[in-house]
Amino acid sequence: MKARTRIAVGTALAAAVLAALVMAARLGVEDPDERARRARAEEARVFDVPAAGVVGVEVSLGPEAIRLRRDADGWRMLAPAEGPADGAAVDALLERLRGLRRRAGVAAGRDPAVYGLAPPRGHVLLTLSGGRTAALDLGDDAPVGGAFYARLGGEILVVAGSASSLLPPAGSLRP
Repeated sequence: MKARTRIAVGTALAAAVLAALVMAARLGVEDPDERARRARAEEARVFDVPAAGVVGVEVSLGPEAIRLRRDADGWRMLAPAEGPADGAAVDALLERLRGLRRRAGVAAGRDPAVYGLAPPRGHVLLTLSGGRTAALDLGDDAPVGGAFYARLGGEILVVAGSASSLLPPAGSLRP
């Protein structure tokens, strides 16, 4: 092998090793901006409860409502009709509820009626093992796209998504 070829191969090999080291270093170091973004996303979660700890789900919007309860045999629908519920469909609903994200808060002291919260258009109630509950009142759609007003523990929020998407047809929760 000629000296020029050895130098070219050596240089290419050194460049490949250097590139591999740089990639390994980048993968091993967490980007502080990404860490901050993940922390903000967790803080923005409306329901910060573990899915496995939820034993009851109630969602109402207008005159329609569903009530579900987890027992030893899995999920059961209690309303609008009683019977077994499809565990995968209930888990999907639960993930949709747990995935709700807070976009902003509304200044304290504002009239809840302006936001469709007096009385509320709907309600979400998660019952947790141990008897604790997490409740959210559902209000009107916000004028900004893809959001609605809600009340959590007395605080009025702007929540990403659509309140109407939180109430699935009862038939979709049947096995």
